[in-house]
Amino acid sequence: MVNLQDFYKTSLVRIDPYSASSADRINRLVGQVITRLPDEEQFGMTGSIFIGPKEAMVNLHKKSSVHPVLGRGLGENLFIKDGNYRFWFLEDLKDSSYLITLALDTWDEKSDNYIIGLIAYKMSELSYVWKVRKIPPIGSEEYERKVDEEAKRLGFAKELLAYDTQS
Repeated sequence: MVNLQDFYKTSLVRIDPYSASSADRINRLVGQVITRLPDEEQFGMTGSIFIGPKEAMVNLHKKSSVHPVLGRGLGENLFIKDGNYRFWFLEDLKDSSYLITLALDTWDEKSDNYIIGLIAYKMSELSYVWKVRKIPPIGSEEYERKVDEEAKRLGFAKELLAYDTQS
């Protein structure tokens, strides 16, 4: 399983201002997902997870559309469901990075399993795409099926169901 302290050495998790109880809850749930992940190479990649209101996360994602090293923009539809991602996979893991944004204005209205499912789904996308090293057409049935399979492999079947049914 991934050690949370090791994860935070390579990944930044930032929760935009919410009430203290919401931020504490979200932070606890992020920690639960991370510590349940298997200790695999892709989860040691440098990256960021930003969690906040939709408008702030859309703006953040637009600003990040150009990779600081590669210099090329990556266009995509923003916010399929309540989250989005960007990956920059390079030959050497130390040069690769990711950005996951979780955007929801109503965190308090969602169950813990929904939020865990959302976080787990995004980490499963990271894991799946890392394994195949190419990004298939996002939103295609094949892509969704493969990411769902990866979420189940990572041990999040129950939470994935909550995420899918509460969306």
